[in-house]
Amino acid sequence: MYQENFGKVMEIIIGCMAFATSVINVILTYLETSEDGTYSKIFNNFDYAACCLFLISYTLKWYVATHRFQYIFSLMSVLDLFIFMPTLIMIEPTEKNKFTVLILFSRYIRSIIFFLILQRYFKLGQSDVDRQINIVFMTMVLLTYIASGMYAVVENRQRNDENRKLPKEDQLNILQFHDSVYFVIVSLATVGYGDEIPMSEFGRVIVLFIIFFTIVLIPA
Repeated sequence: MYQENFGKVMEIIIGCMAFATSVINVILTYLETSEDGTYSKIFNNFDYAACCLFLISYTLKWYVATHRFQYIFSLMSVLDLFIFMPTLIMIEPTEKNKFTVLILFSRYIRSIIFFLILQRYFKLGQSDVDRQINIVFMTMVLLTYIASGMYAVVENRQRNDENRKLPKEDQLNILQFHDSVYFVIVSLATVGYGDEIPMSEFGRVIVLFIIFFTIVLIPA
């Protein structure tokens, strides 16, 4: 009983930490940082500490697993590894490093952990029907959130590269998170106004995955 309660509390803490770092990462994109990047440095240090906690949690789950070797290659294990390994390896994202996108992607994908904790330990409705409806709604919100973040990351990297070659008056607009959310929702709704289009190959791939997961994941 003590071990079960400890495991539950630990997972809830990890879920809340994953949610907090993911949301703070979005908020940070709206803040005007100083020239020395004070806000980014503070958050990167906090994020590194959170990833150390994720590593401890992963190690404990691996240790108590019945089949440890199989656990390493399980879907949940791969997901857990991805949310902290890029940060622990690269420590701090830099624009020059092409692999920085993995850190930024991991910060958005962490929200899945929070979603799974909610689904596992909370009722999410008075009846099974209410629960299923809420899970479908939360899945749509989660898909929109992750896809919006990842789309903004790859598109802004492409636009920053293009802007370095263009005069100031012809430079492309940098996407804010809400701009990306708008594009993803329009894509999911198959409205397609055409006022925002992906400029990078990775952006187009993300749009394809959005449509694929919407068709396959939501009905399931």
